[in-house]
Amino acid sequence: APPSESNSTVRRELSEYIHTYYDDELELVNQDDCVLFEAPGFFPWHMLPLDLKQRVWGCMSLAELFELRMRFKDPHLAQEIRYRIDRLYPLYKKWIDSPLQHRNVVEYRERNNRVNHCKPWDFVRLHRLVLGSTELTELPASIGDMRELVVLYLDENFLSSLPEEIVQLKKLRVLDLMTNDFVEFPKVVLKLTDLGFLSLSFNTQLTSLPEDLGTRLPRLVGFGAFNCSLQELPDSLLRLLHKQEKGFANCQYNRFNHSYIRQITAKYPSLKRKLAMV
Repeated sequence: APPSESNSTVRRELSEYIHTYYDDELELVNQDDCVLFEAPGFFPWHMLPLDLKQRVWGCMSLAELFELRMRFKDPHLAQEIRYRIDRLYPLYKKWIDSPLQHRNVVEYRERNNRVNHCKPWDFVRLHRLVLGSTELTELPASIGDMRELVVLYLDENFLSSLPEEIVQLKKLRVLDLMTNDFVEFPKVVLKLTDLGFLSLSFNTQLTSLPEDLGTRLPRLVGFGAFNCSLQELPDSLLRLLHKQEKGFANCQYNRFNHSYIRQITAKYPSLKRKLAMV
């Protein structure tokens, strides 16, 4: 599907098409932005025009396409899957060749200490992906196909931005962007509303954070901005940490002056134990 086309647009058009040409009740539903189909017995893929099928497949994750291929044989579907695998391959290759200490998939190791036998359908189902120290200068848009991810480590690379496709990682709870080249806060992160931990430490040129950081990421309990160039922290983040029983942030070695630190700890007393700033 084109990047500007939402799942709801495709869902509505597909529903109208099916109800026009198919008598049995059939509903297209959306769960966590993954396109799912509920129908009595089967979904009539064979009756859809090719352009509509391709748009629907474009809204589906690669893992969903793998499952669909088991039930529906179509050369155009096979072509779509091959295209998505090829697009994902650079990310997969980085993961395969990354330092051994980052590996989290013992079942795929062999004695030569390389990750082996992890097929694309296994890769897109990983819950934890570690790409630290892999010399990434940009994160491929294909990261959007890793929709089962809960933990994503991108530390010690050369990233200065993140692709919009990262918003498709609806299950993501931990995002580590430590030691990269971010000069500005990657605004797309604000759309990952279920994040519980976010680290931007050692992005030494980072000078500010979004004012609405704490309201846009209401489940944030751990935050790192150690050794950046911040002069202030968003009040929304301070308010969030103050309210949370177990919230903590490490923001040491920035450019906070002592009067600012006294001011915010007077306003939010619990930050004396929840916020490291000196």
